[in-house]
Amino acid sequence: MNSCGVFRSIFVFVFLFLFLFDFPSIVLASDVSVSAGGSVGLTENCVPTVFQEGHPGPTDIVFLADTTGSMGSQIANVQSSALSILSTIQGVVSDVQFGVAEYKDREHCGSDPFSFNVDQSVTTNTASVQTGINAWIANGGCDLPESDLGALGTIGVGTGIGWRAGTTKIVVWFGDAESHDPSLGFSLASTIAALVAQGVKVLAIDAGNLDASGQATAIVAGAGGKYVVLGSADLSEIIQTELITILQSQITLNAVGSCDNPLVHLTFSLAEASGITIPTGQSVCFHPTISADVVECVPLHATCTYSVLSGNKDTLNGPNTFAVTVTPIPDVIPPVLVGVPADVTVDCDKVPAPATVTATDNCPCGARVSFSETRTDGSCPNTYTLVRTWTASDCATPANTVSASQTIHVKDTTAPSLASDNSALTTCLWPPNHKYYYFTNLNTFNSHVVDNCPGPITVSFASCTSSQPDNTHGHNRRLLGNGGNQGDGETTQDCVFEDGILKVRAERSGQNQSPRVYSVSLTYKDQCGNSFTTSNSKILVPHDIKDVPGPCLSANHQ
Repeated sequence: MNSCGVFRSIFVFVFLFLFLFDFPSIVLASDVSVSAGGSVGLTENCVPTVFQEGHPGPTDIVFLADTTGSMGSQIANVQSSALSILSTIQGVVSDVQFGVAEYKDREHCGSDPFSFNVDQSVTTNTASVQTGINAWIANGGCDLPESDLGALGTIGVGTGIGWRAGTTKIVVWFGDAESHDPSLGFSLASTIAALVAQGVKVLAIDAGNLDASGQATAIVAGAGGKYVVLGSADLSEIIQTELITILQSQITLNAVGSCDNPLVHLTFSLAEASGITIPTGQSVCFHPTISADVVECVPLHATCTYSVLSGNKDTLNGPNTFAVTVTPIPDVIPPVLVGVPADVTVDCDKVPAPATVTATDNCPCGARVSFSETRTDGSCPNTYTLVRTWTASDCATPANTVSASQTIHVKDTTAPSLASDNSALTTCLWPPNHKYYYFTNLNTFNSHVVDNCPGPITVSFASCTSSQPDNTHGHNRRLLGNGGNQGDGETTQDCVFEDGILKVRAERSGQNQSPRVYSVSLTYKDQCGNSFTTSNSKILVPHDIKDVPGPCLSANHQ
């Protein structure tokens, strides 16, 4: 058996071994803890790949040429060998499509027809691809830098290219000059980012000064691919050889994953998420990171899963599933009281009932509201101050609390008043025997007096007037010549207040047909000193027995 046969036998054995015996997924801790607002890196997951010949899967290849004036010989070389290159690649990859693009430098050289142009979007039609390559004409480029970055950035974005989803994407880029930076709005960094986001690898062939400032090697390092110096080699042979090497011996792995809680995030580096290209048979290590948004009050739980894919579709490793517990930040935010009324000053009969106060809290367990009231007495029983306090406490340990108060100033500035019309005579004396009736309790007269505030009303004597004079003796004697005694008893001080007793004489004029009416003025005062005086208390002494309105009081004091 020749050496080639030995190699094939070894390859078949290794191939069968690696595919018949699955590589186990990395075993991660069943519980991952992360602090709210923080992140934690998980166990490094190194995934081996199987050495394989042949087909890398669906592939899109774009040929990008510098077509300024200095590139005439290289352009002609590729144009003459284009169909051979395409045919060879089709023999290596069954599902492959090609596109064609070029760049000059119209941004800085006004005579150039364009800075970047797509001559043919990706297609299976090799004749159309040849036509696109044949459209290359070496002219223009008035200064040394060209529009390399603008061309690569636009290709990365995908404008006009027609990249297929889920394919291996390669740009074969050749030129002899570095790029303006920026170019067509793309800097070196944004160009690399656009290529990485699209998953585009770059085969950069330096035909002169393509990497004069390190742009080409930086793009290959960032996006993946290979940098080759053309030197004196044949450009078409370099393109064909390097493409076959890439297609036959490299594999792109990328990691995808998610968590079932939107506040918990599973992420990878940009390269790990978009795809890392390595030679088959080697391993690539992935570094998943768990991060969590800021959460308060209660722990957060999530289940996260990720897998490593080959060519963005075939699962090579996983799914890896693990539980995540997010430790909340301490709750230091107190509740918010709702509905605490403002301070007021009210009369003693207008004191409001305690308000219904609630509380909201940032944590789902809510808040408990307690109520207390203190009273501070003032100068009289119906003048005082109430302080009502509501306190809300949440469920944190220790609890966050907040308090708010309402101060109610209670006053009594309203005097007692008559409850109704009290103009009717309230008391009568009979017979008119010229004797006193003693009213020892003035409260007899206040049954129709009310106050807006609770508490006793005190009554005191103010004055007493009569509809008839006390004594008409001298006047009557002169007028009548009969001694002047006309039934008035010739008395004085018929209505007096002495020693807390109101003394009212049962006496009236005998000649006057009208009854005698005593009007007693009394002063009514509440506990806070508010008072009013009224003369609505009446005492009647009828003129004749037939005028007696009903049961009367009988005077019995001299």
